[in-house]
Amino acid sequence: MIKPPADDCANNSNQTAQALSIRAQAAELEFLLSTCDCLVSAQTMQGVYDRLAIQITQALRHRLPIVLVVMNGGLMAIGCRLSWW
Repeated sequence: MIKPPADDCANNSNQTAQALSIRAQAAELEFLLSTCDCLVSAQTMQGVYDRLAIQITQALRHRLPIVLVVMNGGLMAIGCRLSWW
């Protein structure tokens, strides 16, 4: 029988630790979600994104802009609007 290299055992141990860490983070996020207050409804935000998209479209209608998404907050906004393009 061939034994796995020592590194494989260490990798399995790291993977187990990462899985536990992810579960702990998920539990914490579930708790936060269950105790938080909704400040703005999804429908209101959708309306804001719609108006913003219309304004940007009007301002740049004669240009070909490049869209760069900033990951800290911009991902949700662009994700909602990608269906337009």
